[in-house]
Amino acid sequence: MLIKSLTLSNVRNIREARLNFHENLTIITGANGAGKSSLLEGLTILSSGKSFRTANIKSVISDKSNQLTVYCEALDSRGEPHKLGIQRDRQGGFKAKIDGHAISRLVDLTTKLPVFAIYPGFYEKVSEKRASRIKVFDWGVFHVEHQFFTVWSKYQKSLKQRNALLKQKVSAKSSELAFWTDSLINEGRQLNQMRSAYLTSIMPKFQSLLKRTSLGESIELDYYPGHARSLDLNLALAKSFESDIYRGTTGSGPHRADIRFLSGQKDIFESASRGQQKLLINTLLIAMIELFTERSEQPALVCIDDLPSELDVKNQADLIAALCSLNRTQILLTSITESSLPEAISGYNRVMFHVEHGVFQQRNLQ
Repeated sequence: MLIKSLTLSNVRNIREARLNFHENLTIITGANGAGKSSLLEGLTILSSGKSFRTANIKSVISDKSNQLTVYCEALDSRGEPHKLGIQRDRQGGFKAKIDGHAISRLVDLTTKLPVFAIYPGFYEKVSEKRASRIKVFDWGVFHVEHQFFTVWSKYQKSLKQRNALLKQKVSAKSSELAFWTDSLINEGRQLNQMRSAYLTSIMPKFQSLLKRTSLGESIELDYYPGHARSLDLNLALAKSFESDIYRGTTGSGPHRADIRFLSGQKDIFESASRGQQKLLINTLLIAMIELFTERSEQPALVCIDDLPSELDVKNQADLIAALCSLNRTQILLTSITESSLPEAISGYNRVMFHVEHGVFQQRNLQ
């Protein structure tokens, strides 16, 4: 969806705000605590029901308010108008609508409004945590492989049930354990197949983009399935059963998967500098969004919070240029001041807002 306007109520210090977005680039400036991040937070809540900053939705709702509301008017790839809205309350409940029709699954919002958020600490988290890397990768798989969420949800249920039985130290011959293990294997194989197919699709784009960077070498993406490649998942689970029982958790499977960056057979990511790691992550992200817009013919929205704090000026300019060159990609970025952003920003069609104490005012472009 291409967002035309966004309305927020009671999102942290934003009591009431309405902004008209540019179809390409929307920039928000303001001091720390003014409301920049809260705007992006509202967008991620509209897209997924969740904040990128906290799992505690109650802390996102403005003081003395019982609920927050985020609403947008948007256009699909055919130019048809749509309306999406969500309310979250302090008890954790939600009400959401798409074009006036109530929905019961937050995933329906995610499908309609693909939002990818880069926030302070994002690169560090993705660099250091396997789970964060696969989460980024799965954003792309979800939006391209339509059965991914269903299979992933079933896998998570099977994993939870199997782990509960392992904690009870059940016998290896337990029929209940066998049932959930078989279910885990079935869904796990499907997850691995979808992730592997997605990686094959994205690899040419990743390598083509990489050649334009300072790395400029042959680096391949590698999907590690969460167990030894020489073993099928059923054999991996059988081999690790004793250790799984001892630990009370399943140690092999797609929930332990990772995305690696290989040069030859060597994983270069851990030995790369911070700047090189960020460059690899950005290259992966751009390749994912390019594939998404090609496959779905729908716009994607990339939100970048406090861009200058995450990237140096050259990498800022390169990331914005790459994103702006993609078809049907809308960008929302924040910065403390306009002068903190690369000069190249002035060459793009854009709209700019300044926020103080949760109040947004559109700025004239210089």
